[in-house]
Amino acid sequence: MGIRAGRTRRILKTVHACRELQSLLASKSEAIEEVASKVASLMGG
Repeated sequence: MGIRAGRTRRILKTVHACRELQSLLASKSEAIEEVASKVASLMGG
């Protein structure tokens, strides 16, 4: 396994990590919006 193969593996790991983080953040974003909406309604907004 050469330098090129190691670099390719790092790039693929990075792409996979980015996809995982995007889906995680998207689900957290929905939860945050729901909480913010409830807080606003409790405050009479």
